Amino acid sequence: MSFSAFYKSFGLNDFPFTTYATEQELAYAKELFIAQGEYDPIIEAFNSGRTIIITGMERIGLIENVHKRKGNILYRIKDPKIVYAVEKQLEIKK
Repeated sequence: MSFSAFYKSFGLNDFPFTTYATEQELAYAKELFIAQGEYDPIIEAFNSGRTIIITGMERIGLIENVHKRKGNILYRIKDPKIVYAVEKQLEIKK
């Protein structure tokens, strides 16, 4: 079986990995990106300048406490999906 026949057997018309190999394909990536709903409260709070309480996410490695002062904590988002979207300037929405 040829490699072309192999990926077409999965219902793919084009080789899927070349699309993501170059920066020029950003428009295609924007079409494929789907923001996960569990981040909506975080993104909404961040965009509006409000503070929020985050529990559990630090323990599973999605965020990292980078600074604490006078009861305020600054977190770095480490979730790969969010990091990728921010790096590629993808719009994050529901």
